[in-house]
Amino acid sequence: MAIKSYLQEHARKLDLYVYEYLFEGASPQLVLNELATYQNADGGFGKALEPDLRLPDSSALATVVAFQYLSLIDASPDDELVTKAIRYLMDSYDGTRHGWTNIPPTADRFPRAPWWNYESAQIWAEWGNPSAEIFGYLLKYADVAQDGEFVQRLSKQALRRLHEIDEPEPHEVKCYIRLHGLATEELQRQLHGPLATYIKRAAKTDPNDWHGYVATPLTFVTSLKSPFAYLFDEQLLLEDAERLRRQMVDDSHWEPTWEWGQFDDDWAVARVEWSGKITVENLRLLSAFGIAIP
Repeated sequence: MAIKSYLQEHARKLDLYVYEYLFEGASPQLVLNELATYQNADGGFGKALEPDLRLPDSSALATVVAFQYLSLIDASPDDELVTKAIRYLMDSYDGTRHGWTNIPPTADRFPRAPWWNYESAQIWAEWGNPSAEIFGYLLKYADVAQDGEFVQRLSKQALRRLHEIDEPEPHEVKCYIRLHGLATEELQRQLHGPLATYIKRAAKTDPNDWHGYVATPLTFVTSLKSPFAYLFDEQLLLEDAERLRRQMVDDSHWEPTWEWGQFDDDWAVARVEWSGKITVENLRLLSAFGIAIP
């Protein structure tokens, strides 16, 4: 199979193991074991787990990516990798920000995408990115966090920020969608209306606009059973899925739709890492829409 061969030859072992877990019934322990190699002594994650940031030290950004993998395999709260990561998030909370900053200033010492220049990230990344998503993981692993008062404060801040949004930024909206998926029924009810409005505003619904790095309906809706699928005509969602299928390269993989424009040698490495990661993510998405890949 061309996809499996591509992943075996080019993808990180982490993404290959995710593919084998999702599509071949492999053990999630393989994913956990490989993910552990990206965890630092402080419990946070780094080591270019997020390929656009080559920082070896821990960051909220990389730790959020780690929890996306952990959520995918529904990792147990008893796993040491999870408990250490939750403690890192609790310890790295910034009281002046009432949340978390994606990256530390030391990110500027290492190769990275320009949007992960420290000063730039402070400007474009709104509160919800990553704080809303982190809040979701603290809810999922509430028994590990063991701080109900802290969680309540975060809940109020998340709702406050949601109602403050003027121009929805797609990455922040996605963070809120992940929070919605992990929230209690009552919190979901409070999040749903504003979030639905922002999804409709952020998604480009004209297929003529579906090129380059843009937010399409599938940016926010990952299956027809998604709680926000009703916002779009089913045929439009399926058309978006077919568009994604057509973007496949050599029937074996997908490639990123962005460039760094700096640190060319490091971008060449990151680009291949992204290709493996995106390929597994897109296969999962297409599978959810019933689109089979040979």
